[in-house]
Order: sequence, then structure tokens, then C-alpha cells
Amino acid sequence: MNQKHLLYFSAFIAVIALLSLLSDFFLLLVHGISQAVFEGNSTGKTYVMLLWFFLLPLISFAFLKLNLTEKIKPY
Repeated sequence: MNQKHLLYFSAFIAVIALLSLLSDFFLLLVHGISQAVFEGNSTGKTYVMLLWFFLLPLISFAFLKLNLTEKIKPY
């Protein structure tokens, strides 16, 4: 993945999270997906999943932008 794709993915997840906060339909949809994937009945798991999928691409983007991957490569 390049940097542009990481930002697009993060923006997509942010839109889904915002829609799930504003609309019960999207919340139930995302909750159903997380329930099917992670086998749980908790809305908190849904929010943690969305937060993880939002933050991970941003962290990866920062690592690529700041060339930190080259600095930690020897380790």
C-alpha cells in the first residue's frame, strides 16, 4: 500500500464511524459485521475495531512519511 491508499482507507473508516454514530442503521450494520467477525455482542468492540482500523493506517502513514521504517530496519 502506498501513502495515498493508507489515507483513503483511514478516511473511509472515519466516514463509517461517523455514520454509525449518527444513524442507527449504520450502527446496526457495523455492529452486525463486528459480531460476525469477532463473535461478540458488544458495541464497545465495534468502536474499538473502528478506532483500530482508523489509527493503524495513520500510524503507518506517519512511519512512511518520516522514513522511520529505514531507521528501525536493522532491529
